[in-house]
Amino acid sequence: MPLRVSMRGLHVGRCHIPVRHLVVLWFAVVLLSGWFFLATDHQPQSCRHHEMLEYVCRFYSQGTITGKMCPRLCEERDFVYTKCLSRSPENQVYEVEVKDPKSLAHDRFLVHWAHDPKDGDYDRPKEGSSMEDLRHMLSAFLQLRLGETEHADLQSRLLDVADINNDGKVSLAEAKTMWALLRGNKFLLLMALSKSEMIPKLEGFCGDVFVTEGVQGYSLSRQGVGPAFPLGLSSLLSRERLQWTQRAHIVLGVIEFVEEIIDNPLGNFLMCSVTAQSIGYTKAHDAKLLHLEDLYPEVIVEGHLQDRECQVDEDCLYGLNCQTPCGTVNRKCFGEVTYPNLYKMCNLLEPVLFRGVPSAIEEQLRKTFKRCRDLRHSGRKMDMEHSLVINDIKGIIWRQISNAKS
Repeated sequence: MPLRVSMRGLHVGRCHIPVRHLVVLWFAVVLLSGWFFLATDHQPQSCRHHEMLEYVCRFYSQGTITGKMCPRLCEERDFVYTKCLSRSPENQVYEVEVKDPKSLAHDRFLVHWAHDPKDGDYDRPKEGSSMEDLRHMLSAFLQLRLGETEHADLQSRLLDVADINNDGKVSLAEAKTMWALLRGNKFLLLMALSKSEMIPKLEGFCGDVFVTEGVQGYSLSRQGVGPAFPLGLSSLLSRERLQWTQRAHIVLGVIEFVEEIIDNPLGNFLMCSVTAQSIGYTKAHDAKLLHLEDLYPEVIVEGHLQDRECQVDEDCLYGLNCQTPCGTVNRKCFGEVTYPNLYKMCNLLEPVLFRGVPSAIEEQLRKTFKRCRDLRHSGRKMDMEHSLVINDIKGIIWRQISNAKS
């Protein structure tokens, strides 16, 4: 059948369809397609807070788990889920707003759920376990996750947090809750580094769902962030037009955090997977780590890499960027990572800090960042240079901020 299109419309054989009818038909197709798109659930698998709530609230209603946040999450439904920061179904993070701002000290929080189905449904510890059993479980777990460090203080804090009703004992439901929280590793890091200003403050938990203080902005750059995800410290280069002093304050927070996790009493921590999307900031421009799972204890990283068989250096990779050299003789990975945390953060923060940097400090700051990019792990001499670079960056920025205020 001959098909012909002219200025007057569409001709199919002897039939003629006027242009106005074609336009109406086109609009109808567009509207139907839009309705179908909106009606279809396009939410990524990693962004399903309804399933998270259904899971945890079911066990809360059975009395299996507990937590001060359980009534707000499961009964009062106090939170409105506004943004999804999740990366995978096993590591879910949501920004929430409080329906009634007067009911809580803040109006914005982050809800975290690190759940691996392989861990089971809150089946440990078993019924009949004693406090001594729980202490042994915790001690063995902390040694496994943090290495041979002194963690008696952390263990005491974990038991205190587990005692939700403050009766001096840990019930079975409280013990199951704490064990489930620790299995995800994010909560362990939050507790281990809780004294740091860059770690979001814990507001409460329910089972293995925990709630921390909210943040104002997300991620350092738009690159790699899909439309369903918030932008993070990337807003420093795009959406949020912050002043240089405000951006410098955020950068200082990250640099100081790097310094804190080098000589932590629980051992050194490596920023193996920290990216632009890992860092947020508050209304006061204080840097906050959004994805706690991007940190790893150094002893664990080096333990996994040491003696791993390899052909090239790229075979000796842990996380996104913790890498050791591959031995040219025995073809096995070395234990010590090549690039320290500060090297990685200087590369990440440089675009943020140098946009609009005051001319009075630009040359000095560039020289210092050049020294930072030359850092490698190589014994005590490099540790000293590492500390000097941190002090120089902080000194240059603080002097400029102080001069600007005065």
